[in-house]
Amino acid sequence: MASEPNEIKRAEFAEKGRQLHHDLLEAIRKHGNEFKEFPYHLDRYFFLWDDDDTLALDDCDLAAFHDAEVPTNGYKFCQVRNLDNDQAQGIYQMYIQKKGEAIVCTDNRSDRDILTTSRLFFSDLLAIAFQNAVSTSGNSSKNLETIWRIWVENLDTRMVINHICPIEGTTRDIDTSDDDFFALLGTVNGKTIPRMLATYPQYFGRRIVTKARVINHRGRQFPSICWFLKEAPTKEPTKRQQRKHRRELSKASRKSMQESDTI
Repeated sequence: MASEPNEIKRAEFAEKGRQLHHDLLEAIRKHGNEFKEFPYHLDRYFFLWDDDDTLALDDCDLAAFHDAEVPTNGYKFCQVRNLDNDQAQGIYQMYIQKKGEAIVCTDNRSDRDILTTSRLFFSDLLAIAFQNAVSTSGNSSKNLETIWRIWVENLDTRMVINHICPIEGTTRDIDTSDDDFFALLGTVNGKTIPRMLATYPQYFGRRIVTKARVINHRGRQFPSICWFLKEAPTKEPTKRQQRKHRRELSKASRKSMQESDTI
C-alpha cells in the first residue's frame, strides 16, 4: 500500500532533523570550546534597529508567551536589509531580548534577498543580530533559552504542525524522543536554529534544541512554534548510543527511499 505524500514528506523532514541534531552534537563535541568569528557582512547587509522594548504581538501570541513564562518586554527590534536596496520590510525581522534569553522571529523571507553567490545564511545573520543586541546591552550570549517562530506561513511546516497538533486552540510539547520533533526540526522553520548553534557552539554556550512547543491558535490561520534550548550535557555518548543513533539514521533513510518507490 502506497504511503500518503504528506507522510513521505514528514519522514524526509524527520531524517533531515535527526541529521541536524546529530551535526549539532558533533559540532559541540569537536568545537564547543573554540571561538569562531562571524562573517563580514557590512558590504552586503545592514541592520536597522528599534528599541521597541515590548513585543508587538496579538492576544494569541501574548497568551503563548505567558504560558511559556517568557517575558514580553526588554526587546530590541531588528530588520536585516540588503545594502543599497530600498526594501519596505527587509529580508528578516526579529525581536531579540536584551538579556539574551529569547529571540522572536516574526517575518523571515530569504527570497527577498537580492544577493546570490555572496548571500549569507539566515543562521549567520540571526547570530550577528543576536550578538549586536546582547553585546550593546552588556549581557551574555550564553543565556538563550527560547527561539520563537510566530505566524508560520510555510506550507510544509504547517503540514507537519497540522499532523502534530491538528485541533484548533490546542498546544503540544514534543522532544527528542518523538519523531515529530525531528520532522519539525527539519523544516524551514526549524533548521536555522541547529545550524546557528552548530556554527557558533562556543559563542552560544554549547546549547542544543531539546523541545518544541507547537501552538495551533484558535481563530487564526497561522500557527506558532517555540523552540527550547539548553546547554548540552558534558558526558560523551557511549559507543552503544552512537551505534543506536547511526542505526536510527540508516533506518529512516531506508524507509524514506522505500516509500518514495511506492508512489
